[in-house]
Amino acid sequence: MPTTTFDPAVHGFRFNNRFRNVIATLPGVPKLRTSGRCGGMAYAALDYFSLHRAAPKFVPVPPARVPPDGHPLADYLLHRQLESFANDSALRFISWTVFPDEGLPFAKGVRHWTAAEIPELKSSIDRGVPVVIGLIGARSLSNVGRHNHQAVAFGYRLVRGGVDVLIYDPNTHGVTSVLHWKKGESLIQASNRPGRPWRGLFVHDYAARVPPKRAG
Repeated sequence: MPTTTFDPAVHGFRFNNRFRNVIATLPGVPKLRTSGRCGGMAYAALDYFSLHRAAPKFVPVPPARVPPDGHPLADYLLHRQLESFANDSALRFISWTVFPDEGLPFAKGVRHWTAAEIPELKSSIDRGVPVVIGLIGARSLSNVGRHNHQAVAFGYRLVRGGVDVLIYDPNTHGVTSVLHWKKGESLIQASNRPGRPWRGLFVHDYAARVPPKRAG
């Protein structure tokens, strides 16, 4: 089973992604909200991994569920969240959302596009390099920031007709979650989301950053 040395229990954070953000506020335009900082947590987890360091051991004190805004770690995760939107690959969160699973007469759809991403994902993991992946769940632009997601893929195993992708999902910390992708099927089943499959996945561009010392 090809895998990397990334470990969700070491390089992942010790809290679930329960942040709430307003990314943009423009006159006459509805506020763009995202449900959490999954991209920031995925990017930051790989930042620590690339430095051969464990993620900060910060654990929120109940009733808090995440570091509060103003805390260096919370601010760093927000910074990385915004950076996860600021590259060309992030445009697929929009284009894939509005396209159907099976495509249109003039263009292929999310199922085919996902199949084309699997070789790149496997190749990177074969080289020992985990990747950030974008996960598509939304079917309308109004839900782009709420029903799409980001995670870290760090291993895979071949199964009959497809691939099981091992991921660190910021929504379920401390465990390895599994995405069950099968060629020819439109939906991707997820071990940590029974009954709520993803429509597609793609390899998301990532560039390592050095976390600020105050973030841990």
